[in-house]
Amino acid sequence: MKSIKRVLAMVLVLCFAAMLLTACGESRQNGDATGPDDSTTDGGTGTDEKIIVKYWYPWGGDSETWDLWRVSEFEKNNPQYKFECTYVPEGAGISNGKLAAAVNSGDVPDLVVIDRPIEAYSYATQGGFEALDETLEKVGFKWGDINQAIVPLMQYEGKTYLFPQNTDTTVLFYRTDLFEEAGLDPNRPPRTMDELDAYAKALTKTDASGNVIQYGFIPWLDAGLDPHTWSWMFGANVYDQSANKVYLNTPEMIANFKWQMGYAELYDPAAIKSAASSFGEAFSANHAFMTGKVAMTAMGNWFCNAIRIYAPDLEYNIAPLPAPEGGRYG
Repeated sequence: MKSIKRVLAMVLVLCFAAMLLTACGESRQNGDATGPDDSTTDGGTGTDEKIIVKYWYPWGGDSETWDLWRVSEFEKNNPQYKFECTYVPEGAGISNGKLAAAVNSGDVPDLVVIDRPIEAYSYATQGGFEALDETLEKVGFKWGDINQAIVPLMQYEGKTYLFPQNTDTTVLFYRTDLFEEAGLDPNRPPRTMDELDAYAKALTKTDASGNVIQYGFIPWLDAGLDPHTWSWMFGANVYDQSANKVYLNTPEMIANFKWQMGYAELYDPAAIKSAASSFGEAFSANHAFMTGKVAMTAMGNWFCNAIRIYAPDLEYNIAPLPAPEGGRYG
């Protein structure tokens, strides 16, 4: 078997959920590997040599099962490739220094799927990822086939470093049964931040000792953790591409931060952190929304499939994310 020399940009089924397909800047080589178009692979002459792809992914649980399934499907259809798959938390090593250590050592994965896209850009700016433009051209990728709004997110200084898997739509998921228990109309979800706050308080339950046993809403849970989610809903324009400047102290951003801080003061950050440690992953039956520990949450449309699998009888609905006056509702 041989190790891949050039990073493969299109080796997996392409699917973007804030998860980005990235390629590391250094690649390893055993012998004289020449890459995906090498005529010595079994895809060319029928020999048993295979191109080895060292692949890191960020998911455990059933998400890992799905990810390994799509890898196996790719290998079946492209027998010249063999994947060495490694589960690397957090975020395929991008959040805890494991990926940086690998880059510095030279023993890097060829392919990384990252669910922390914001942090991925720092690797691109420092040369940690290999530009994908030559590879995309070789495989006949057509830029006109994708949503052009995504293109700037893939590039840094005119070069392509990140490749989106799929786009999704973030919405408000809410438990209709819990709405009814709290005396709220399940056909009238919150539309403004004031309404969301009022609903969250009505949906919050505590035990005899005052400990929260059901949170109405936690802004930074699930898709709310992404820094762009609520800043966008508040109407903020965080980045000016023409000036290459980031704006974090605009009135809209300050209002966003203050709003989220209000929930920290309401629930107590230490208590939320303790409770969140028992919240299951999205693709698990223990997710807080499915167990009733959280009555509303911001999630991508793909969460509907998780509910279908793990809680098919769950009573819930979806709605556009609420926004303040002057924000971006709907």
